[in-house]
Amino acid sequence: PTPAEAQSGDATEVPADTQAESSTGGTPGRRYNRHNNRAVYQPDTGTDPACRVYVGNLSWDVTWSDLKDHMKSTGCEVTRANVLASPDGRSKGCGIVEFSSAEGAQRAILTLNDTELMGRQIFVREDREGSSGGGYYTQQQGGGAGGARGGGFVSGAEHQSRRVYVGNLSWDVAWQDLKDHMREAGEVIYCDVMKERDGRSKGCGIVEFSTPEEAQEAIKTLTDTEIKGRMIFVREDRETTSSAGGFGNRGGCNVYVGNLSYETSWQDLKDHMRQAGNVDKADILQSPDGRSKGCGIVQYQRPQDAARA
Repeated sequence: PTPAEAQSGDATEVPADTQAESSTGGTPGRRYNRHNNRAVYQPDTGTDPACRVYVGNLSWDVTWSDLKDHMKSTGCEVTRANVLASPDGRSKGCGIVEFSSAEGAQRAILTLNDTELMGRQIFVREDREGSSGGGYYTQQQGGGAGGARGGGFVSGAEHQSRRVYVGNLSWDVAWQDLKDHMREAGEVIYCDVMKERDGRSKGCGIVEFSTPEEAQEAIKTLTDTEIKGRMIFVREDRETTSSAGGFGNRGGCNVYVGNLSYETSWQDLKDHMRQAGNVDKADILQSPDGRSKGCGIVQYQRPQDAARA
């Protein structure tokens, strides 16, 4: 969001444990404790931008649940609502709302622009922020979550110990299917299926539990279980938000595959290379114009599988 469209949390200098209400709206001079607010990283999940709207000029007091409830007044299903935040957890005064359909997003723009939410007139427009890729920080109060997916995952080693990577998913497994399956091991607070920019599943997902023990239970009990006709594997999450989508430096797990037909997709490559073991990622190397270079990189779960390939 541009400075004109978002209320930057850095605009008013305040003590570290408080946040001042902007003098342009809300209750002037009122401060509230934000110790329970934290920044949650929301990765770009590759969903259709036509289903999302950007909401600006939010009061600092607005939470994701307030925003979601307001957007529900369209009569359309809201699948996710996030208040954007600075890395320290302060609201930026704007948010992203995702509907189950493009019609819902359009109705929100038509009917909720210039409406009032918690004493401030908001504006609603199409979301133009997601096209650059990556992700963004959202505000989370206490242990709450901004949507059925859980609103995103928190970076850092402590939180990574609560996350698991799930591979070999059927292409038609949705995040709801994955979340329901993983609940057998404990409380799921975040779940998502990784997707390409065109919305197609990558055949893998990330699940965050409420405790590291539940994550270990999932690894122990849910590996080699079946979702939608395919045997999945579950391991600890070794990915980071800065390297999401790439191939990390995991010695001995990556193999280079050459002499590929130009028609070979990453799905074709991944399915073929599964004969040697569990594949975490597969990618076709491309020229700047998007054409295949006729080669690819495949990352296995274990060095032994890479050596076998």
